[in-house]
Amino acid sequence: MDKRKAAYRPVYHPKEKVIQQASWLTSGIFYSCLLGALVTIPWYAWMKEQGNIANSYYDMSLTWFGILGLAATAGLPSVVAQQVEKYNAMSEYRVGQRLFIRCLQISLGLGILAAGAMFLLAPLLSNISGGGNDLTAIYRSMSLALVVFPVMRVLQGYFQGMQDMFSIGLSQLVYQGLRALYVLLSSFFLLQVVQSNFRTAVIQSVFAAAVGAIGSLVLLLLCWQKDQERWEIQGMRSLDKVETSIQIILWEAFLEVLPYVLLGGGLIVYKLIDQLTFIPTMTAHTNYSGDQLLNLYGLLRANPDRIAVIVIAAAGTLLLRYLPSLLERAAKQQKQEVVRFISIHLQRFVYVILPVVVWLIINVRPVYTLFYGANLLGSRILGIVLLVSFIAAFGMITALLLQSLDLVKPALYYWIAGLVLKGILQLPLIELLEVYGPQVATCLGLLLTSALSLRKIKRATKSNYQLAFRRVLLIALLVVFCGLITLGIKQLSYFWLSPDKRLQALLICLLTGVMNTGLYLYLTLKIRLADKLLGARAKRWRKNLRIK
Repeated sequence: MDKRKAAYRPVYHPKEKVIQQASWLTSGIFYSCLLGALVTIPWYAWMKEQGNIANSYYDMSLTWFGILGLAATAGLPSVVAQQVEKYNAMSEYRVGQRLFIRCLQISLGLGILAAGAMFLLAPLLSNISGGGNDLTAIYRSMSLALVVFPVMRVLQGYFQGMQDMFSIGLSQLVYQGLRALYVLLSSFFLLQVVQSNFRTAVIQSVFAAAVGAIGSLVLLLLCWQKDQERWEIQGMRSLDKVETSIQIILWEAFLEVLPYVLLGGGLIVYKLIDQLTFIPTMTAHTNYSGDQLLNLYGLLRANPDRIAVIVIAAAGTLLLRYLPSLLERAAKQQKQEVVRFISIHLQRFVYVILPVVVWLIINVRPVYTLFYGANLLGSRILGIVLLVSFIAAFGMITALLLQSLDLVKPALYYWIAGLVLKGILQLPLIELLEVYGPQVATCLGLLLTSALSLRKIKRATKSNYQLAFRRVLLIALLVVFCGLITLGIKQLSYFWLSPDKRLQALLICLLTGVMNTGLYLYLTLKIRLADKLLGARAKRWRKNLRIK
């Protein structure tokens, strides 16, 4: 067999490559969010009465890390993944290799610039965030992570282009595992052993991102070193017929992935708006002290987000599992198949995510106690945040469906429209509703984005979704019925279990969770609704459970 033919890899549509890259990364988010939520339980407990303030500091630093990290990577991982595979398929291996090396150099430079900006601007960013001087050292502690993170991501993009998913998966595992381990060990030592200040523990918790990124980077470099033989062989086999400069290729690829990069940062911009407006607005219109406002911000953003973001990650993973099938049908212009796929997936999203959100809202008090201890205001805000997270997940689903239909620009415009509405309503709603205001503004902005996206999907596919609407209505009715039963069980459990004690709150969650899941699954299997959405899998479940 010809060696060059053996090295061939199939050509993918460039946009498909970008979305496949997003698919892998978003799937990894679920593990990250789940691990982060679990780590929060002991971490928050060790902070004691300063838990809300500590979590506010930590959350504020992660918001800026997300913004600057997005700017420092600048879409380069997607560019590398896309172009390396493209030129490998053309047997122009040297082009992909040179482009990868150039992207590594650019990412290192951008990382250094982002880290320098964070270090120098930390006092300013601390003040405009409402955290004061205490935040300065915390912000600066993430500077090293901003240097390493873009390089790590470009290396992941290279392995994505080489179809080496194992190396990416292992690097994600190392990144999140080392980060969580460092957070736990450093916080335990500082707070439980030497009884240090909680701010020092937060600094080390933020620095944990650098520890995880360095570990992941070392692993990726070792994998790359191990791959040097293939690198050299491909270099010798390269046709070397492409005369376009690397700079031109990079610029064209960057322009193509830019809308995807901006869409990927949509939700974090919502968080940034809250961070920049909540404490300053409340300071101007209320008599709350600085610590009281930081406590409120913890209840508003930092605490509930650790739980609610799991819903968003689960929704993304659910969609991206089926996305390659949609892309294949769209590429072949199989309109009816595309319409059917979009319809069935929107139904699957509601079928899986809605009962989870409703169960969480019903059990919001014991769930909040399980993570953060008893706090009535915190649990009420968590209920609102969970509702907003469902809308955010739905908005993300519709945006990705638009991307798969090659409608990325409308998807971007709709996200911008939602952000503009959020920005217009933010200050008046904070003045009117105080701690609830930012979430209401977010909810309205995301609703606008989702409504516009749904309308565009319907117009683009030119189809009637009445069947989907009827099924969604049926799912909603079943969820409400199961929710009412679950609510009754929860209220009965309060006679002998307290939702304000962690262990008893866990028992309440387990009891209601098992009952709600079992009843919902039984009903959807009994009326054959699950068959229409899950296919053969539902039939196997019915057979195993002996449901006729």
